[in-house]
Amino acid sequence: AWTANPWLDRIPFALESVIPGPMGQGWVIRDAAQHVLPLDLPDEKAWMLRAVSGGHPVPLTGEWNGEALTPIGVWVEERFLAL
Repeated sequence: AWTANPWLDRIPFALESVIPGPMGQGWVIRDAAQHVLPLDLPDEKAWMLRAVSGGHPVPLTGEWNGEALTPIGVWVEERFLAL
């Protein structure tokens, strides 16, 4: 997306199956292959995301800014929960 439009400041993402959790001083999401992306999310919302996931993989949408993913919402029990 940045190759096509270098003026973009973020790119939308839809991730099928990731597990949110704390790491170091911040929060990350991890996929089945153990790839990690840092999250840009206040602790209150990060804990809510962790709670609704129950530590299990969930579908997540967000925006990538080149450094961290800002979650927008998560699918839980066939409902979309905005963060």
